[in-house]
Formats: sequence, C-alpha cells, structure tokens
Amino acid sequence: MKMPKIIFGFLALFASFGLASCSEEPNSPDENSALLYPQSTEMNIIQRLSPEGQILFELSESGVQLAFVGIFDSAPKVEDGVLISEEDLIWEWFGEVGPNSEIHLEEGDLLDSTLVFSPVFFQCDSSDYFWAAWGWDDTAQYITHSTPKSQALLVPGEKPELRLIETTKVGAAPNDTLLVPGAGINLRFVFENLGDAKAIDPVVRIANSSISEFPVTLALDELDIGASASQTVNFTIPPDFSFADTLVLQIEMFYNNCLSSQAEVSLVVNALSVCITDVKLIDIRYLPPSILWDPLALPIFYPPDIYYEVIGPGETQMYLSSVIQDADDDFPNTPVMGDWPDLTPCLSLSLDSTYVIKFWDDDLDNDDYIGTHSFKPADFLSTQQELIEVTNDEIQMELYLNWE
Repeated sequence: MKMPKIIFGFLALFASFGLASCSEEPNSPDENSALLYPQSTEMNIIQRLSPEGQILFELSESGVQLAFVGIFDSAPKVEDGVLISEEDLIWEWFGEVGPNSEIHLEEGDLLDSTLVFSPVFFQCDSSDYFWAAWGWDDTAQYITHSTPKSQALLVPGEKPELRLIETTKVGAAPNDTLLVPGAGINLRFVFENLGDAKAIDPVVRIANSSISEFPVTLALDELDIGASASQTVNFTIPPDFSFADTLVLQIEMFYNNCLSSQAEVSLVVNALSVCITDVKLIDIRYLPPSILWDPLALPIFYPPDIYYEVIGPGETQMYLSSVIQDADDDFPNTPVMGDWPDLTPCLSLSLDSTYVIKFWDDDLDNDDYIGTHSFKPADFLSTQQELIEVTNDEIQMELYLNWE
C-alpha cells in the first residue's frame, strides 16, 4: 500500500531508511474495513491527556519505525490508499518511532495559526476534532499499520463555573436587613468558582432598569478552583416602590474570554414607616422593696405617681410622658392603671432598631423604678400589629403602633 501524497515531502529527511524503489509490496493482511487503511494492521497507539491537560500520543508498536500522527477537524478519509481529506488536517507529526514512543502536541506542527491547543482554548471551543495515525515498515514505502477511521480527539473537559452563592445587605448593625424605598443600600455579593479549572479575568455585570446607579461592572481577581470573592455595591432603592414590592437584579458573570453564567437576586421591599401612638400601663406585678409605693406615715400611703420614657439607640431619651398622680393599682378591678394621652404626632421609629420603654414612680427625691419592656418594630413587620400586649415579671402593658 503506497503512502499518501502529503508525506512525500518528509521522505528526504529519512534517507537512513534506505528507500528502495524496487521493493515489492509485502503480503497484506486481510482487509479490515474499520481501519483508515483497510489492508493494514491496527496500530497500537493511544491518545490521552497529561495531568496538565495537554494532548499526547503513546505508541507501543514494534512493527512500525516511521509514523505519522494527525489531528483533523472532520473524520479523515482514504480512498484507494490515498488520504483525500488533507484540507481537514490541522496538526501533524511525522518521524521515527521506537517500540515505545510518546508524542507530545508541541513536537508537531499546527497548520492553522488561529488555533492554540491548550486547556483554556478547549474551554471556549466546542468543535469536534478527530485524530488518526499510520506507520510504515523499515522500507518506508508501504503503510503497514493504521488506526480506525474515526477516532474522536480526547480534549480537556475541565471548565470554571462562576456562581453567585450569597447576597447580604451590609448595614450599621448585624441585623440591618431592611429595604426602605428611597433609601440607600449596601449589598454584598459573594461569588465562588464551583468548576474544575481556574476562572480567568472574571467580570460581573449587575443590572436593573429601575435603579439609577445600574448597570455596574465589577472586576474580580482570578479565582482558583473552590475560591471565592466578594464585592459590595451601593445603590438606592427606587422611591416609588412600596412595601412587598420585589426588585429583581440581573447578574451576569463573564470569564475565560468566552464563558458566562447568570443569576437573579430578588429583593423584597420590607420596610414600612412605623410610630408609637399610645402606651398604657395595665398593672404592676410586684411590690417595691419598701412594700408600699409612697408611704407617708404608716398606715397612710399613696399609690405611685407613674410616668414612662422611651429610650432609643445609643441610650437616647426619645420621649418623656407626663406624670399620672396616684395611679390606682387595683387590677383587675381597675382595667387600666395608667392611660396617657395619645402621642401627637406619633413617635417615629426605625424598624431595625431596639427601643426600651421604662416606667417610673415619680418621687421627691429618687424616682422608683417600676418596670421595663424592650422591642424591635421589625419583629412585628410581617403581621403589622397595631396592639402589642406585654406581660412580664414586672409589668403588664399595652403598646400601640401605627404602620404606613
């Protein structure tokens, strides 16, 4: 069987094979239609990837001394002993081989200058490639061995996979999670490479047509396998949004020149304006250390003169009520011990802050402590309770809120 025409140019390099034009074609084995050259013997060669993902070929064939290995962008074809798909050849290697030879990609020649066979190249390229090999006997005239006709090239399959794994609102306090219409927000995005290759030059684009600061583009550092990175974005919740409205952010991640992934983040506006409209003291549930609140000369004493204050963040006194003199503490005969006028205007609160209501007995010298209750409006946001009834070891009270 004669060698294909594309190999003729190499023969001068191998004069040591002692080419003899008068050599007769050796006896051929039975025809094997599965082989590229049907009248040859199947060549003992395999293609595999190195640990670094590089393409290589391993030949262990004692009957071959001169070999050709090629990579094609379609399955190679041979007719009448001649390769007719030369135009599909994109990489080639030709040379002497021993019983155990290893041929690496860089030892051959890429015939298409636009190709760079590397793990990163195959992350972006989805084309199908094929490979074939054949070899000559010691006369270098006749092809005695060849591979099957259609062999898919094994290429690196590892790819990075960038994913958004966490979105967190960053606030002044750890529990600051509210989204307030018209208010600014700091949102931290955490990205992780969940693939099996490095994410190179990752870029993130965040968009929403309702937000004036968007779209924004974030550049991340290269991410090794399993590595993560975070970025914080500042923007304003649209002022025309209302409670329970959903704001959807589109997240696009681009990396390795051609790969991308997408995600969506839904932000539910969960903030309302809230204020205190009224506070009522129902009952004092213990006696003071002196047994009686305002003793004069036993057995004469007076009921306590009660008032309350509202303490906000930073121990700031936000409100101080009037004093109710001689409040009758005869619960349940007296259903309400202390009922102050409604707060006008109502006392505005921040949903994610903690407030303390303290009750006191007004005295000439040191006021006596009666009891306290602390609360956070956000705890009642889902139900928007207007009446909060409190009973603890010190007091029984009612707190009235207004939600808008």
